[in-house]
This record gives sequence, structure tokens and C-alpha cells, in this order.
Amino acid sequence: MAYWHAVTEDTNSWVFPAKKGSRVAVSFRGRNARKAPFSGCFLRYEGAGEVPTGLFPHWRRSPEGWFELWPLEPMLAYSMEEAKLLFEPLLPQIEDGRLDAQFEKRPFQPPIVPQWVKEIEHITHVAMARIMRYPDGLYSVGYLVYAPNGRYLPASTPNVSTDWYSEWGVAYATDEAGQRLRTLADDLTSAEEIAVIELNRLVAQDPEIKHRR
Repeated sequence: MAYWHAVTEDTNSWVFPAKKGSRVAVSFRGRNARKAPFSGCFLRYEGAGEVPTGLFPHWRRSPEGWFELWPLEPMLAYSMEEAKLLFEPLLPQIEDGRLDAQFEKRPFQPPIVPQWVKEIEHITHVAMARIMRYPDGLYSVGYLVYAPNGRYLPASTPNVSTDWYSEWGVAYATDEAGQRLRTLADDLTSAEEIAVIELNRLVAQDPEIKHRR
């Protein structure tokens, strides 16, 4: 099959930027802290000069010189307050490298960002599919629909609207258990094919998606 689905994994994070005069930041990541603790790591700037400022968090856009330090014994927390109690006493020793033997060190790798390829609009309703391409050649398809406020997770508006009662929202394909799915394809032709199929399915499932005039 040239296109398929994978369960969407939502990852959240708590970010504690480096304080003034420090080169160490902290990040905790996880899916749902109410069900499972987030796992934390330190980020230390080892580049030339002062720690870059002006970007939050700056290592995501300018990763050069930043390194992740993952504790060999996981640093786990259910809340930001609990996380601070764990990492704050260690900051001076992380700063000067005294605890490096207790960590796995690796260069920070920013998230892979796919490139926009094209949009496909539904024929009768205000809905569209956005096809993106990853550096490895894999394609993904995302969906936006124009529906009553609060019906879907709000999305970046593709165009200007004066409608106070409706908004653009993100729509997903789902499995039988209601889990949100990522739509993936090996090539552009397959991505276009599944995009049309799923746009029609999403529109059929929600009669309140706005009709085109």
C-alpha cells in the first residue's frame, strides 16, 4: 500500500530556559503528566561566546553549540514544581561538568520540519488537505475544515475571515477506538489520492462544515 496511517503521538514539554549568566537549560517531555511522569534532560551551551538570546527556546532554531545531557537514571516528574525540585540543586554541577559521567551526552537535534508541497480543496465544502514532504521523501497529509467555533482544535487561518461564528480547525482521520491518526504516503500521487478520499469522508461526517458559495 502506498499510503497508510499511524497513531498520532502528542508530546508535551516543560521548558526551563537558562537563567542570566548560566549556560544550562532544562527540558521535560512526555504525553500526559496526569497519567505518567515527564522525563527530563539538561541542555548545555558549549558554543563560542555568550549563550544565544532572543529565541525561546533558542536551541530549537539555532542548535549549534547545544548538547543534551540525559541522566542515566531517569529524572521523572509529574509537575513543573516537582521538576524544579529535582533539577535546581544539580544546576551548578551541570554547569561545570562535574556530573557528566552520570549522563548520556549528545548534540541537540531540532525536530524535523517537513516542507509544504500543495493544498487540495474540497469541491463543495470549505475544507482542504495540506500535503507536506519530509527530508527522507515521506509525505504526510493534514486536514483543515471551516466549522462552528469550538468544534475542532483551532488552526492557523489559511485566509482572512469576518465570520464570528465559525473558524478553521484541524481535523484527523481516526481509528475504531477514536484515536487520531497520521496520514502518510510513499509518493505524491498516493498522497493526493488519500487526501481526496479522506476529505470526502470528513465532510460526510460533519454536515456543519461550511458549504462553498
